[in-house]
Amino acid sequence: MTQRLMIFAKAPEPGRVKTRLQLPPESAARLHAAFVSDIVDRHRAPDRQITVWKAGDPEHAFWSSLDVEMAEQRDGDLGTRMAAAFDRELSSGSSVVILGTDSPNLPPGLVDEAFELLESVPVVVGPACDGGYYLLGLKDVIPSGIFDADIEWG
Repeated sequence: MTQRLMIFAKAPEPGRVKTRLQLPPESAARLHAAFVSDIVDRHRAPDRQITVWKAGDPEHAFWSSLDVEMAEQRDGDLGTRMAAAFDRELSSGSSVVILGTDSPNLPPGLVDEAFELLESVPVVVGPACDGGYYLLGLKDVIPSGIFDADIEWG
């Protein structure tokens, strides 16, 4: 069965990405583009379908450099956008894992492990040190309410 990896990414638009780093906007955009490219390249695998779920400018030239399937994130908060993406990807009958773009050095083994765990459990969460998460995985329909909770997703 094909593993489906979703990567949520924004277009590398100056002034709209990595703003908290307080870099010049052009430098922050280049850094963000490098992060996205590194994540896509790092997590390619023979039986894995990667889809970049893009936000921001859907026609940005950067998207064509990635050589993977593309989809557009819907409107709404992050929970709403992830729920819509999971709905679409889970319809294929495959396990689905989602990553953001803030962990460009995430070891591929952690993503591999998430897919392995999804063979025996319905949900996988990769916990981050700050109390958040770096990875979410589902193998079936979305459990009721998982993305409806009153959570500050960003």
